[in-house]
Amino acid sequence: MIGVGAFVALVVAGIFAGISYEMGKVARFVFKNNTIVTVLVDFVVVCFAGFLFVGASFLFCDFILSGFSFIAFFTGLFLERSTLGFLLAKKIQSVYNWLTNLKNKFAQTRMGKRIFK
Repeated sequence: MIGVGAFVALVVAGIFAGISYEMGKVARFVFKNNTIVTVLVDFVVVCFAGFLFVGASFLFCDFILSGFSFIAFFTGLFLERSTLGFLLAKKIQSVYNWLTNLKNKFAQTRMGKRIFK
């Protein structure tokens, strides 16, 4: 059985793992689902989440992996994906689309045609 502090620490680790997943989704969106970028980003995100889980479990649970560790970590992932992750990814994608449209409008101007030859 893990303590409340360890449970909270693993939930926070799960939230950070979820945020790294969201950043990976943004990278895939920016590079338009390029296969190489997708494989690299997925590999980095999975390694980061795995190291985060194992490190937090060993650090806060006295080097014992238990079912409660998995429950706490996946609770953090679920919380991030259902609340913060949904809002974060949509906002970043809308800002990216806005900047791309702004660049395209600027590229059609006289000065933009000189810069973006």
